Amino acid sequence: MNDMSILLGAVGIGLAGGGGLVAWDRWHAPVGATATADSEINARNPIAPALAGKLECSFPNAASRTCKALASYSGSAQFGYGSEGIMYLGPTPAGPATMRISASAHIKGDTICSFLDKKDLMQAKISVGGDTVAMDEAAFNQIAQAMEPMLGKEICQRYVAAGSGIVGKFTVNGRYDPALDTPIAWVAPTDGYHVGP
Repeated sequence: MNDMSILLGAVGIGLAGGGGLVAWDRWHAPVGATATADSEINARNPIAPALAGKLECSFPNAASRTCKALASYSGSAQFGYGSEGIMYLGPTPAGPATMRISASAHIKGDTICSFLDKKDLMQAKISVGGDTVAMDEAAFNQIAQAMEPMLGKEICQRYVAAGSGIVGKFTVNGRYDPALDTPIAWVAPTDGYHVGP
């Protein structure tokens, strides 16, 4: 798995390190839930499963019921969509660190797209061991610097059947980057999945 593999959602975002939020090593754009392998549904609305209540699980681990990121969508074609992703950042002595981030999104053909900017980062919530913690200026600058290649760019995800699963394939400003390919699974909130390593 390449260090730039999409984690958001999502996006193993990793600020992992022995001391906690130390070194960013993953980015997974929180761009929404995956579509099914049914090309007709995918073409009609790539986030139809999300709108039906399912969550996008990125880098799913069925044995541990973990995802590097979980993403959800709400809204409609008429009024626009919103996405929310919870991403695993890494272990800390106080417990796992996660980030919850929201962004607007739009459908473009058979893809779901989003722009992420510094305003979205400023409104993100960091939790450690389940408790929300303040993101100080140093941590914000570290995250913003690590995500600089993605900020302000249109990130689009297409859902492609691969064997018995689905792979999210991403473009950044219209250019496909195979290093960002992300295994994805649709999960129901009642399936017991959570964000983790």
